[in-house]
Amino acid sequence: MKHLNEEIIFEYFDNELSDDGKRIIDEHVTECEECRKLFNSVKSFCDKFNHISPDEKTLQIEKGKIYNRIYDECINDDKKSFFKKSITLSMASATSIAAAFTMIMIGAIVIYKPSNKNLTEILPGANPNVSERNIIQVSREKNLSLEEHIRAIENMGFNVILEPKR
Repeated sequence: MKHLNEEIIFEYFDNELSDDGKRIIDEHVTECEECRKLFNSVKSFCDKFNHISPDEKTLQIEKGKIYNRIYDECINDDKKSFFKKSITLSMASATSIAAAFTMIMIGAIVIYKPSNKNLTEILPGANPNVSERNIIQVSREKNLSLEEHIRAIENMGFNVILEPKR
């Protein structure tokens, strides 16, 4: 038989082995000096911890802590779980997120160049004739009003039609 290892000896002391398994280990330990030393070392270790047991008061305190934690995390509706927490955003944050999303969508349209059919499916009401070639920067001025933008576009030879929302 091979030499025993600590794992099998711990299983012996934790009563995880069958009676035949324990008998084989007992026989081997009587014949093998090296395994007997390991067996006695593990036995000594287990004996030290088998005598330790908390008093009844300590058990009740720990049991109460466990019950309170279960109540707080699973039953108590006053405490919100991760998925029930509300998220508050400032107006500047919400605007920044909306602007970033819009830029990502425009970038995706320009990069992937969807066909006219796909474009109208992605963005209903979008002009399918928009391409990289006919996107023109109207002005480098940053503080133009809508009317000033429209005039600049018309001066470039384009017709601007504003329609009310339906």
